Amino acid sequence: VNTTPVGMYPNCGVSPVDLSLFPKLEGVLDIVYNPARTVFVLQAEKLGIPYMSGLYMLVAQAKRTAEVFENRKIPDSETERIWKKLSFEMQNIVLIGMPGSGKSTAGAGSGKSTVAARLAEKLDRIALDSDAEVEEKNGATCAQLIEKYGEAEFRKLESEAIAALGKRSGAVIATGGGCVTREENYDLLHQNGIIFWLKRDIDQLPREGRPLSAGDLAAMYDRRKACYERFADHIVDNNGTVEDTVQAILDCLK
Repeated sequence: VNTTPVGMYPNCGVSPVDLSLFPKLEGVLDIVYNPARTVFVLQAEKLGIPYMSGLYMLVAQAKRTAEVFENRKIPDSETERIWKKLSFEMQNIVLIGMPGSGKSTAGAGSGKSTVAARLAEKLDRIALDSDAEVEEKNGATCAQLIEKYGEAEFRKLESEAIAALGKRSGAVIATGGGCVTREENYDLLHQNGIIFWLKRDIDQLPREGRPLSAGDLAAMYDRRKACYERFADHIVDNNGTVEDTVQAILDCLK
């Protein structure tokens, strides 16, 4: 049980202990509730150890406080209901997918940014974009940064942007197509997010203005497919309209 603030927002990314040192460990509880999954909890998840964050405890203690102050009994079912409601409201909805799906093409497919904006509108959330974050921080487009520094350096800049966005709560986040190529980005997005892979046919992806998409997209997809599958909590078909994709995501969230 972690009863310290180590790993709590905004100082995410650290853990009070290495769980691999405890081979007989049967459960992990972190009193921290923001982010939803601290590094402490993420390691438990990777090791297959049952875990829970501190949000349930926070709600349970609030319930008991209300009972004392108001001198009335509140059903235990309320703790479960409010915990689930808060868990959903606090977690980000993260969209991943092939590069080039950040823009819509006429009559087919819905870009990640487009879907993020519409989904955010439906859920009354803020829409964020990792590419936009990179461009704002560095004063150049993603294409310009790749051409100037190369892909490897660009990926470092992208991870910095994802680290900042991944700490947020209750947002809809559209990511760059290649973010899944860096394993560290998984924890950054998963710590506070539900991840959706917007799966779109290769022939529906635009190439203009995207240097990494100028070559063999099918080969790129083959290299990245396992990464998308590894990151994704849910896979959504993204070959229809914006509304079709948004509705599919909403159905999953239910």
